[in-house]
Amino acid sequence: MQYYRNYELAKQYNVSQSAVGKWIESVKKGKLGLSMIEREGKSYIAATTKNHTIIKGLVEERKKYMNSKSHKNISVVPDFYELFAPDQIVDIINSLDIRSEIPPQYSYFGAGASNWAERQEKLAQENSPNATSITTPFLLELNRNYLDSIAKNYTQINVIDIGQGTSEPVKDLLTQLVESEKMGTYLAMDLSPDMIAVSKRNVNGWFGKKVLFDGEIRDVTHERFADVITDITRTKNPDDTLNLVLFTGNTLGLFPFPDEILHNIYHSLGRNDLLIFTQKIDTVSNRRLFDIAQSGTLNKFYKFMPDLLGIEDDFYDLELGFDETRHERYAKIILKVALTINFILPHGQRSVELNKGEGLTIWRYKHQTADETIEFFAKNGFNVLQASQAPDNEHLLLICNLKIARQ
Repeated sequence: MQYYRNYELAKQYNVSQSAVGKWIESVKKGKLGLSMIEREGKSYIAATTKNHTIIKGLVEERKKYMNSKSHKNISVVPDFYELFAPDQIVDIINSLDIRSEIPPQYSYFGAGASNWAERQEKLAQENSPNATSITTPFLLELNRNYLDSIAKNYTQINVIDIGQGTSEPVKDLLTQLVESEKMGTYLAMDLSPDMIAVSKRNVNGWFGKKVLFDGEIRDVTHERFADVITDITRTKNPDDTLNLVLFTGNTLGLFPFPDEILHNIYHSLGRNDLLIFTQKIDTVSNRRLFDIAQSGTLNKFYKFMPDLLGIEDDFYDLELGFDETRHERYAKIILKVALTINFILPHGQRSVELNKGEGLTIWRYKHQTADETIEFFAKNGFNVLQASQAPDNEHLLLICNLKIARQ
C-alpha cells in the first residue's frame, strides 16, 4: 500500500509538518481514524481515498479554528532579517515547525549579545558560585599543575574557545599563559559575530598586544573546525604547539543533539590537542535552579528571540519545570492563542503554525551525573584524562584527548 511521507502531506494540504505529526500521534492514541503504514519502525499515513476525505475535513476544521478570535497572524520584526542569514532563518523555521523550540545559539545575536554581556557582568559581581565568576576559573586553577605538566613540553599554546561568551571565565588562564611566555593565539569561535566582538573588546582591553586575538564565525552544532586549528598552528614545527580547546560555561546541555556537537569536536581535533569541558551536574538543587524569569516575566536575554519572532507577552504564559523522562530542566512559553508566524525568504514565504495550548521551548538543560558525563565523552571517542568537581559538588571539569586507534 502506498503512503505519504510527512513533508509530502504538509505540502499537499498546505499545513505544517508538526500538524501532520500531531495527526499521527492522535491515531496512536485512538483519537483519529486514519489508516497507517509502518516502515522501518516509523509510522506513515496511508495514501487512501478514506484518508484523503478525513484529512480534507481536518484541514477545513483547522481553517475555521484559525479564523477564530483565538488565532493571531503575525510576522517577524524587520530586525530579524538584518541579524540572520537565509540559511539561519531556515534553521530557525525548521526548529519551530518540527521540534517546537527556538534554537539557543541565535539568542546571542544583536542586542542579545549585549544582554548576555550585561547578565554575565552582573553574575561576576555576585559571591555565589556561577560558571562565569567562580566555577570555571576555580576548576581551571584546581587543575593548573596538571596542565602545567603537559604545557612544559611545548613552546607555544593556542586557546580555541568554543562559544566563548564574554571570555571572562578564561581571563586567568590567558594571564598565566602570557606570564609563561607561551601564549600563542586566542581564538574565539562563535556563531554570533556580535558575541565575538564583545570577546575581542574584552581580551584586547585586558592584554593589549600580548595576546593575539582571532575570531571565527562557526556553528559547532553543524560544522567542524579542523581547518581553523590548522590555520593558527603557525610554528615551523607543529609538534611544538599545544592547542587547548575550551568548551566551558555549561553549554552542551542546552542543545537537543549533544552527540552531534561532540562528533564535530572529535573530528576537528588533532592527536595532541586537549579538550577542556565544564558543565553543571545533576543534583537536587540544580534541578530547581531557574534564573530565567522574575515574577513570571522572562528576563530580557530569554525574551529576545520571542520578541524578534513577533510573539507578544500577552500571547503566552511561562512554564518552568523538570522533565523526568528527558531528564532536563526546561522553560516553555505556553500559547494562549494559536499563532501563524510568517517569514519572508529569498524565494517566497514560509509560515509556521502553532496551536493554542502548545508549548514552545525557549530554553532547556540536559542533566547528567558526573559518571554519566564521563561515559558520554568516552562513548564519543574521548579519553578522559582528568575529572574534577567543584567543592559544591554541582560543577564538573573534564580534560580529554582523542582515543587514537593508530599508535
